[in-house]
Amino acid sequence: MMACGSVYAAGNAYDVVHTEDALVVSADSAEFGDQVTLFGPAGTRKLTGFSVEYYSNYSFPGGLTVRFYDNDGPSNSPKTLQYQSAPLDIKLGGAVINISFNQPKIATTFTYTVQFLNAGGANVAGLLAPNAEASAGSSLNDYWSKESGTWQLNNLGPVKANFTASVNAVPEPGTYALAGVAGFGWLAFAGYRRFRK
Repeated sequence: MMACGSVYAAGNAYDVVHTEDALVVSADSAEFGDQVTLFGPAGTRKLTGFSVEYYSNYSFPGGLTVRFYDNDGPSNSPKTLQYQSAPLDIKLGGAVINISFNQPKIATTFTYTVQFLNAGGANVAGLLAPNAEASAGSSLNDYWSKESGTWQLNNLGPVKANFTASVNAVPEPGTYALAGVAGFGWLAFAGYRRFRK
């Protein structure tokens, strides 16, 4: 049990891996993204890193913004903004955005979004959906987009609506301590059962 706790503490809390044949999902210049649930017990995490992959057929300096929201709006929609990146450059051909964190905390379930300025028409920019389940953490088979100021759920038909992204986070010290106590209690109970036999 303690070995499992050590793996959890290492921080890979959510992960959907890259594939070469991923579908490019665009919302033009609207903000859109995925609601994810991090691996491990409920509670807050100390966020250490986030990455998301995108494709673009144009470049635009300072045209991309990443945001994190609590899902505390109507029907569990995104509402309370927890983080907003500085403006990032949209790169021709796409890229992987890597953001490192020192102190920010995040809830077990939250929504990350991206917004590509100047997207639409001949300009295509979007996140990549590899039609895969998360290998760590989980996500429902839909994604959020903000249309005319209102959040809406969308799906991708037969393709799983999970984007290529990863979240690195470690549990709060209290949460990890409770997990360790729970593990110790389970081991003690297992030993008691063996003794009774």
